[in-house]
Amino acid sequence: MGLLEEALDFDLHRQIADYAMINEVLMEIASLNSVNEVLEKISTLAEALFAPEEVLFFEKFRDGWREIYSSARGSTGAEEVLQIPENPEDIFSLEGGRDLWMKIRHDDKLLGALKISKIAFPEYVDRYLAVLGNIRSVLGLSLSNVELHEELKTIALTDPLTGIYNRRGFFDKTKVEFLKASRESKSLSLAIYDLDNFKAINDFCGHEVSDLVLKEVTKIVKDNIRESDVFGRFGGDEFIILFPGCDLKSTLRVLDRIRVAVGKIEEPSLKERELSLSFGLTTTRDGTGSFEELVALADSALYEAKNSGRNTIKSI
Repeated sequence: MGLLEEALDFDLHRQIADYAMINEVLMEIASLNSVNEVLEKISTLAEALFAPEEVLFFEKFRDGWREIYSSARGSTGAEEVLQIPENPEDIFSLEGGRDLWMKIRHDDKLLGALKISKIAFPEYVDRYLAVLGNIRSVLGLSLSNVELHEELKTIALTDPLTGIYNRRGFFDKTKVEFLKASRESKSLSLAIYDLDNFKAINDFCGHEVSDLVLKEVTKIVKDNIRESDVFGRFGGDEFIILFPGCDLKSTLRVLDRIRVAVGKIEEPSLKERELSLSFGLTTTRDGTGSFEELVALADSALYEAKNSGRNTIKSI
C-alpha cells in the first residue's frame, strides 16, 4: 500500500471513529436534564472534532441575545444584550471558516445559537457537515426536553393558587437551608401563620372570595420578606416562612409589619369582615436536631397564638 493509500485509509478510520464518538455523545446528551450539562457535553464534542479556542451558547434576550455558556468560563448568564450575525442558513461559517455558527431549533422554535469559535483546523469542517445537522437536531431536542422538565418540576413544587412553594417544594428547599445554617452556625427563624376565622369567610363569602383573600395576603407577605426567605403554603389557610440568617427579634419586626398590613385590607366582597393573622415563631438554638423539630415548635407557637385571642404573634 502506497503512502497516499495509507493516508486515505487512516483518514477513513479516523472519520469512522469520530462518527462513533459523536453518536455516543449524542445519546448521552439526550438523557440529560440540565442545560449546563447539555452544553458541557456539546462543548466537549466540539473540542474533540475542531479544536476551537472557545465554544459559546447564546439565548434570545430582550431585543437581542445574551451569552449563557462559555467553555472557558462555564455558565455565565450575562445581562449584556448582544447581536449575533444575520444569516438565512441555520449552519454557517465566518472568518474564513474559523467561526462555525449553528442556530438551534426544535419544532420551529428558536432556542438559541451555538458558536464554535476560532477553529484550529477549519479545513476539517466540510467533512462533518452531514453530521452537524444531527448534532443541531439532538441539541435542540435536548434543550427542549430540559425546558419541559424544568416546567414540570416547577408545577410539581408550586401552589397553583398563590404561585409560591407548595408543601413539598418548601420542604425540599428548606431542608438544604437548615443543613447549611447548621454547618455555618447561623441563625434560622421559622414562622407559621394562618388566617383567623378563615372558615367563616369561606362559608359566608364563598370560595372565590376566600381564594382572593389568600392571594392578597400572599402578595403582602412577599412584599415584606427578602428574596432569600423561603415562603410556602403549608396546607389550607396555613402558610410557612423560613428566614435564613434572621434572629427572633428581627423576624418579629417583619411579621408584625405583615400583621398590621393585612389588618388594613379593605375588600368589599368580605362584607365588612376584618382580616387578621396569627403567627407561631421559633428560631434555631443549641440542640435543635432537625428541621422537623423546628416546624413542630413553630406549630406549637401558632396553637398558642390561636388560643390567646388571635391576631397576634407567639414565639417559642
